[in-house]
Amino acid sequence: MLRLGSMKIITWMLFFPLMITGISCTSNHPGDQNVTSHFEYLIDSSQEIPFDQIQKETAWNQISTPHLSFNFSNDVIWLRAKSNENVFSKDRILSLEWKALDSAILYYPLNQKEFQIFNTGDTTPKSKWAFPEALYPSFKIPIKSSGSYFYIKIHSKSLISFPIRSIDQKSLNKRMILETAITWLILGVCAVMIIFSLFYYFAFGLSEFFFYAGYVVCTVLWYNVQYGNAY
Repeated sequence: MLRLGSMKIITWMLFFPLMITGISCTSNHPGDQNVTSHFEYLIDSSQEIPFDQIQKETAWNQISTPHLSFNFSNDVIWLRAKSNENVFSKDRILSLEWKALDSAILYYPLNQKEFQIFNTGDTTPKSKWAFPEALYPSFKIPIKSSGSYFYIKIHSKSLISFPIRSIDQKSLNKRMILETAITWLILGVCAVMIIFSLFYYFAFGLSEFFFYAGYVVCTVLWYNVQYGNAY
């Protein structure tokens, strides 16, 4: 019992700085804005409506929440927003805040009739993402458009409930540094827990510490798969 109590104290000592870091990392910097409510949506249950027809559709619904709320769905979700809004200005990054997103395609207007297409998501190799430097599936606004709509097509077997953020390059760099640091901190804490567990197992022959080490390994694997860090 004493050994188990010591293990719990060590675990809390390791996780406390991580909790403080997570609480303190919330930012309201104007370069990082939630823009989900700037979009309208259309649901394609047939998964077959071509983009030309989507442009003619009039049954669009305004998103009133700070995040998409489609849960798990086999439907194709179409989003559109006005490209002349300041939050969608040239060189800003649209971040779809879900690492396990299967596929997202951006149709961005070059003129009234011509659209440029960008792909991202888990089904696309990251080297071929529209913006491969980002931690989340993202798009970089290529040009300043003249007021027409741009469209995003989302199709994913994973959860489709996440916010969309508009980020400038400076804010993106800060987020990448912070999130990478937190990810490695989590992995570091788990590595220490595994080492301590195996030490107690080999030193005292207590099988519960061996199973605890296995539990931590499974938790690390689940975290990395669930949040898109690994297959």
